[in-house]
Amino acid sequence: LIYDVTSDGTVDYQARHHEIDFILSPYYSSSKLSFSDAQQTLALTYVKTVLKTERNDTKTSGLDPAAIRAVTGGYPTLYTADPQMPIASTSESHLTLDVEGLVANADGTFWISDEYGPYIYKYTSDGQLIQTIQPPDAILPLDKNGNLYFTSEDDPKTGRAANHGLLLGIARILNYQLTLCDILRF
Repeated sequence: LIYDVTSDGTVDYQARHHEIDFILSPYYSSSKLSFSDAQQTLALTYVKTVLKTERNDTKTSGLDPAAIRAVTGGYPTLYTADPQMPIASTSESHLTLDVEGLVANADGTFWISDEYGPYIYKYTSDGQLIQTIQPPDAILPLDKNGNLYFTSEDDPKTGRAANHGLLLGIARILNYQLTLCDILRF
């Protein structure tokens, strides 16, 4: 389960996902089931909650990004370096996320898509940021001067409309190498 924190405005809410095991017991008869019997066809068990943090163990935020963190040295050559990143403000430099999709990897790591970055992030199984992928410039929200403009409050010149981010989901194609596909909104 992924919480979308921007449905009714933004809040300083640390990005997270919840892991839930389930057992589906299909009902094949055509006879009507009682409500209590129908409830037995799906069993859910809470496993854990994974809170997202940055490389320096800083909590992420659901606030609308009002500032931009500078690129870190080595980007894009070093996978541990970051592009310019959306942050809550210059005084609250928490990475802001509006997580819309998640792909789990066999090794326990996972990829998430962020609607307003619009970036793809790779995390460890315990929620530590590993890697950031920035899409091509044509998809990035830019102001009239060509600068990144992450806020959802009003329209950037390019990239998306106000309160309508781009990366609405993410999927993995199963082949011999990892291929991630993002679901875009235009």
